[in-house]
Amino acid sequence: SPSFKGGINSCFIEEAHRARKRLGGGMRQVGIIAAAGIYAIEHNLSKLKDDHRRARQLAEAIAEIEAFDINLNAVQTNIIIFETRQGLNSKDVTSGLADKGILSVPFGASHVRLVTHLDIDDAAVERSITILRENFA
Repeated sequence: SPSFKGGINSCFIEEAHRARKRLGGGMRQVGIIAAAGIYAIEHNLSKLKDDHRRARQLAEAIAEIEAFDINLNAVQTNIIIFETRQGLNSKDVTSGLADKGILSVPFGASHVRLVTHLDIDDAAVERSITILRENFA
């Protein structure tokens, strides 16, 4: 019979333990995290359509800016990823946006990711569009 104190089975079990911890299996008090998820589903799920609408509005404005390239067909949720052009790189764009109060994430050397969410209202989207146009058009 196989021994779990050494050999191949021991390596397998050690790797399984590491994988479990990487996936959150070592977390304590996960009920707090679960409670936040349950609250979001029960109270904010209906608002998700507004996040998607705002993302689409922002993506369409980005498509009009020559410094950027965006695949509008790929914008189907609240996540917007666009590509920089004209010698811009993603870190310069995200840094410039951060200076104006818009948080974004470089997504590789030439892509930028924006996400709309519960705390982003219509006024914030309009402000973001104005800033993008003023600084990159």
